[in-house]
Amino acid sequence: MKLGVRLVLMGMAVCSATALAQTQSAPREIHTCKDEKGRTLTSDRPLPECLGREQRILNPDGSVRKIVPPPLTREQRAELEQRQAAEKLAEARRQEERRRDLMLISNYKTEAELDQAYIRALEVPVEALKASRGRIDELMKTLAAVRKEGEFYEGKVWPIALRSKLTEIQAGIEAEQRNIGNKSEDIRRVNERFAADRTRLRQLLTAQPRLH
Repeated sequence: MKLGVRLVLMGMAVCSATALAQTQSAPREIHTCKDEKGRTLTSDRPLPECLGREQRILNPDGSVRKIVPPPLTREQRAELEQRQAAEKLAEARRQEERRRDLMLISNYKTEAELDQAYIRALEVPVEALKASRGRIDELMKTLAAVRKEGEFYEGKVWPIALRSKLTEIQAGIEAEQRNIGNKSEDIRRVNERFAADRTRLRQLLTAQPRLH
């Protein structure tokens, strides 16, 4: 082999070895942060002094690869959890509203259809309410008759049968009054729900042409 060629090959080998050594010695990433005195600390590996502080992880060319924020304090963590819980609740409400909107627009094509459903929804509690009031009227008549009969025992202890009948009638009246309260509450809820549904359906029906 000629001397010139040999020298060229030797030079190429030296350059390759130098480049490989530089590549191997160059840090893959640089860790840096400021200590409590404001001094910048730098290393090719995580620094113990950077724990609890904002850290910057740099590329070999000095560009920022990642910023690692300091760990949250107990108060910050509690605030973050509270904010996340509120966002989760708000998202759940938005999803529920979307579900109700889809149900409304799927079930009722017009307000008239919703009104018919409203009438049907009221039938059961209204009839139950009427029945309880009717039973109270009958019980009150029976109660009056028992009290009339009790006048014969004025100043005396009523017979056991008469006292039992009085207690039974009074308990029946109280039960029907509770039923009336429950059915009245059912009717109130139905009115409230359908009033809200009617308002929302009107909005959805008005917006529907624009959605298409």
